[in-house]
Amino acid sequence: MEILQPYNNDTLQLISDNSDYTFTESDLQNGKIKISVFSDVNTFLQSEDLQNGVDFYVKDDELFLKPNEFLDRNGFGEANYNLQFDFVRRFESNFNISQISPTRKEVRLTNSTISIDSNLRNIISDFMEEDSSGEVQDDYQFNSYLELSEGRFPI
Repeated sequence: MEILQPYNNDTLQLISDNSDYTFTESDLQNGKIKISVFSDVNTFLQSEDLQNGVDFYVKDDELFLKPNEFLDRNGFGEANYNLQFDFVRRFESNFNISQISPTRKEVRLTNSTISIDSNLRNIISDFMEEDSSGEVQDDYQFNSYLELSEGRFPI
């Protein structure tokens, strides 16, 4: 299988910030790796969380992805696919979007099975302000995205 890269290192340098990031196995303690499969014309086909030890593994703090395992298990035939890997840490409750502001920068969430009181609001707010290590930041740093269907994370 030919692995295609959509950009070279010069382009990567232009679109990356100046911060350094080093992957460690502990990055996956509270998170998941989600794969989204798109056709070669970017039509969404399927997404799922990858299974540690099956679809990926970590050795000496290096991440090795094995997307063929996922593709074979889910019946994908020989073809060209665009794969999107998202590293996510989810708030484990399902909410419904009840309203989106005209600027699309604010949403109102509802949940029919639990009441959203001030205590739950604080828990959600703390979760959304955590850094990658799970520590709540002293200064406001919104560090969250809505995970929508079809492999979409709105900006």
